[in-house]
Amino acid sequence: MVASLFKKITDIDTFATYPDGSLEVACRAQISDYTVGTVNIQDMAYDENSSMMCAVGNYFSDGTATNTGGDTIATQDIPLVALATAGATTPATTTWTLVPQYDSVDITLQAPQTEQSGLVSVIALPAGKSTNWVNETWLAVGHANTDFTAMGGGFSAQIAPNSNMTPLIVSIRTDGTTTFESSVNAGSRPSWAWTGLPNQVVTGINPSLLGDIVYSEQNDQLFMVGSCSADGAVNSFGMLVETDFGGAFDTFEFMSKENNGGGTASSPCLLRTCTIQETDVSGNPSATNTLCLYGGGSNYDGGIGGGTGIFGVYQPNFSLSWGVGQRVGTLAAGIYAVGGLWVDYINGVKGGTSDDYFNSVISIERVTTDGEDLYVIMGTSNDGPTMLISDAPIQTGATATPTVYDNTIATSGNTDVKFPEIDWFGPTLQANLPSGYTPDADKSAYSCVGLTNRKTKVLSGGMVDDGAIFPLSGPSGTGFLISMSRGAVDFNTDVQDNGELPQNTASFLKSYYIPNSEVDRFYILNSRINGLFFSSPTSGNMTDLSTVTPITNHKAEAYFEYILYDGIDALIAKKLQQLGVRVTITNLEWYKQDVLKQGLDLDADFFREWAIAQTEENQQRERLTEFYGPTRPQKREVRQPFFDDYANREEILKEMDIHREESPLDEAPYNDEVAEDREAKKLEKDLDDKIRIEKLVDEETADKDKT
Repeated sequence: MVASLFKKITDIDTFATYPDGSLEVACRAQISDYTVGTVNIQDMAYDENSSMMCAVGNYFSDGTATNTGGDTIATQDIPLVALATAGATTPATTTWTLVPQYDSVDITLQAPQTEQSGLVSVIALPAGKSTNWVNETWLAVGHANTDFTAMGGGFSAQIAPNSNMTPLIVSIRTDGTTTFESSVNAGSRPSWAWTGLPNQVVTGINPSLLGDIVYSEQNDQLFMVGSCSADGAVNSFGMLVETDFGGAFDTFEFMSKENNGGGTASSPCLLRTCTIQETDVSGNPSATNTLCLYGGGSNYDGGIGGGTGIFGVYQPNFSLSWGVGQRVGTLAAGIYAVGGLWVDYINGVKGGTSDDYFNSVISIERVTTDGEDLYVIMGTSNDGPTMLISDAPIQTGATATPTVYDNTIATSGNTDVKFPEIDWFGPTLQANLPSGYTPDADKSAYSCVGLTNRKTKVLSGGMVDDGAIFPLSGPSGTGFLISMSRGAVDFNTDVQDNGELPQNTASFLKSYYIPNSEVDRFYILNSRINGLFFSSPTSGNMTDLSTVTPITNHKAEAYFEYILYDGIDALIAKKLQQLGVRVTITNLEWYKQDVLKQGLDLDADFFREWAIAQTEENQQRERLTEFYGPTRPQKREVRQPFFDDYANREEILKEMDIHREESPLDEAPYNDEVAEDREAKKLEKDLDDKIRIEKLVDEETADKDKT
């Protein structure tokens, strides 16, 4: 039996709780400009090869830090890499190596600043698979404060949301070495030097943010999503970025794709999540069939519920050369677009209203750990957290009559995207939130991981901001953690309702599975949407990173009946078994009767066998007592005088006669020939058993006389 839902968590160990958590203590000891209580972790990745964990986020500098050029950096948020170099799963013994990314930020703080500098997503590279990143273990993305006026001709300070930010890409090694693959101040492949992908006009477009990253193992390349803005304008667009590395770091290429579906944005349009599949339609690995699902949102008024979720499928140029056109399949666009997945499926198929449409796609996870292969698409809606779950992998093909699915995306015309099976769980999720949790339009599920042994999933989330990836400030909120069964047929919030979560007032939660955990141990990341620091942080939105073990809180019970053959009965039963006679109460008693009738003088071997059997039984009983505890009812003692149990032989025989008289087999109403034949065979078998027993006793008596 495999347990499904978990209802409790135990073995709660915390890394970062203020004031004495291991991560908080390490920040104070290793970062000279650290402001107490401001460490903010946004993502993490566990490397099985090194047994190390890499966490990324930021902290608030007190303005005393200097970069490698000796320049003093203004008071601001600093991107942070935190490596658990030892004890990655045991907070009490964890050793941290902290690497502030001083060279990624501009030394001054530019305005307006609607995003804070920080790393928001990190992945672990598969060991021994990469040539382009042969020495790196992790890759992280985010963004950093920069001065666009210093970028040179053709660029000006932005007036759009997400202003004065530049994309940040960092490669990380186990020894703590970090390399900027893209940063304005690092001087390595700055974002304004990124080239446009084939047939994409990107002139006057400033890359601003990166929200998520995936690695293509089949091509040894990267795919990323984020946001870019028109130079000196308020327009912003969803940005797709891919690498073009020919054996070494070469270039980053990007395209601006999604906006508000034709309207003018006064709030950001951004892509914040992506995932990847690399198989042909038969399920075989294929470098030329790389498909990336991406999601995000667009806002038109900056208000809650004022946007529309963006969802699409992209085939990178490094997987299949574009030639003419682009390989993008948009499933849902911005607020000014008509039709799309939300209208066609949520409304047309499921009967939902516009309040049920995605305002923003917050996270897309592919979950395979618990034996299912699913895409879990999570986001916000006016009615609260919403979610789509689809079987994976998907199939794509050029629209025709009929559509031919080949897991490519056409460069011209429409491409059909086939989800093997998809279902909408918005109302179900909202109905199963923890007690007292309000399903507002600024809340979403954020992560979904599968637990191997329990065949269940961990769904977590909380407060989000539709218009920002890493906001400077925002409302406080409370996170949620939900146990979700396979098939998403059952939800359970007992962990939250019982007050067991290791958190303060979280803005959102992320959960991460610890690979190869025999007890399904997993991380809980309790981060904050609020970027404001606390001078005396004794409460509020404090970052909390913990490990927990789930348990069901169920007691398995079973009832069964059995016949215990004890003492001499056990010996006789074994004898009957050796002789090929069925072990039944009737046959056992019959054999004993015949033994008594014959007045056998049993030899020493008989008693020796009986004594050995008794010794084995007593040893087994002692083992059971030790296993189940001293409270287990004691078994009755076996009587020592031989055959003393049968001093009441006449009473036993009388009870047997009553049993036979009351047996339903003896009084069954035979209505057909089959039943009569069956009963006749049973009586014949019983008679044969009795005759065999009498013969066996006679044979033993004869053998005794011969000796």
